[in-house]
Amino acid sequence: VAASRRVDDLFEWAEALGGRVSKVRVEDCGARGDGLVAADDIPEGELVATIPRELALGVGGGCCRAAELIAQNVEDDDLWAVGLAAELMLLRARIGALDALAARPGQEDDANAPPAPADNAANAAAVFWAPYVTSLPAGAAGFPLYMDRKELAALQYPPVSAEVERRFEYLRQFMYDVVQPLAVASGALPPDGLKLDTLGWAFVTVSSRAMRVGAEAGSGGALMPVLDMANHSASPNARVRQSAVSGDYQLQATRAIAAGEEVTISYGDLSNDDLFLNHGFFVDGFDEEGTAAEEEPAASAPQPANPHDVVQIWLGLPLLEAGAAKARELGLAGAEALPQSVAQAAAEPWRAAALQALGVPT
Repeated sequence: VAASRRVDDLFEWAEALGGRVSKVRVEDCGARGDGLVAADDIPEGELVATIPRELALGVGGGCCRAAELIAQNVEDDDLWAVGLAAELMLLRARIGALDALAARPGQEDDANAPPAPADNAANAAAVFWAPYVTSLPAGAAGFPLYMDRKELAALQYPPVSAEVERRFEYLRQFMYDVVQPLAVASGALPPDGLKLDTLGWAFVTVSSRAMRVGAEAGSGGALMPVLDMANHSASPNARVRQSAVSGDYQLQATRAIAAGEEVTISYGDLSNDDLFLNHGFFVDGFDEEGTAAEEEPAASAPQPANPHDVVQIWLGLPLLEAGAAKARELGLAGAEALPQSVAQAAAEPWRAAALQALGVPT
């Protein structure tokens, strides 16, 4: 099914169930991927899209007991998305199994035909959520979790590459130690089994799209159809909120938005490390819109486009050795005072303590 058809089906599905989508359409926003764009002028305060609380998919929303049990076994608070990712993975697998069965009508007695998934409640939930799940991107290109070791090494940024390695190992162990045993025990295992790659897809989908707003603020978050199509901006023109009256989740313009302008929200006060790890992009460049008074020249310096960004500098003994050697080669002032062997010098207790305080591995 064409992407535009899936989006149309998603909007129709949301509106048929009590949602509302107004004055926005989905467009390709370049490197940012697909996003919501104003189809008409939107005044400040107008609700661009609304979905009832029942359309916020959280853990247990797929009526799969296995997903709830799996979520209870998530021990890493930093990876809160894993529980909901298991829910999404099992939903997607069940939708695929039902689609495969529907594609072979009249072959129920065929020994080679895929068996009908058990659990009627979970089957009904899969049918219910299918328009949303099938509208999600099928791949995860650009996310660090899907990079191979050579691509990670090319980043030359240990804080990200080390976290990717940690996440992959956690997901691998979680898949085989928790997900598969519980799925088998509960009868939720699909005919073709569960694959680590599918859990990876579900994890990056949840970590990049789930929202912790309103009733979901203190939980593992929820996937919010339509609303989760809004891209991030450090200077957003809209916000997601929950109505105190109806409980509906709403995408509301926080300023006037001109026709043709992208409708954006803030994913939070996130550094580029967090944005890259969880959303597959980072905010690059500088914001040069500001002007400064003559008596404050420092204020005229360009400001980072992401005001919440930080840079982690990693130092190791090999890098310090190389730096010392280069300083001696160039004859830099003070180079003669550098130790011939940084490793040997670092072995001295006071130097080892100082390096440890700086977080430099020795």
